[in-house]
Amino acid sequence: MNGYGRTAGVEIEVKLLGVEAMIRIQCQRRNHPAARLMATLKDLDLELYYASVSVVKDLMILQATVKMSSCGYTQEQLSSMLFSRVADPIPRR
Repeated sequence: MNGYGRTAGVEIEVKLLGVEAMIRIQCQRRNHPAARLMATLKDLDLELYYASVSVVKDLMILQATVKMSSCGYTQEQLSSMLFSRVADPIPRR
């Protein structure tokens, strides 16, 4: 993975610029992906500079810019952690 990946209807793109990371996620709107992203950023101790949420029908586009102050994640590590926490783990009922 090179900072970009797609699985189960979720596309995640991560670009590192020094100690900052730009994150873009495109996914289905169900099960609160924006809330899961914010919780994940907090859990990973990433300082949020910018966040944007756009919705078109059932599609949600999340964009965030974060500072990685004490953690030195690689692009692949950050992308993998976002997939594991933001991709929809809850089956539809």
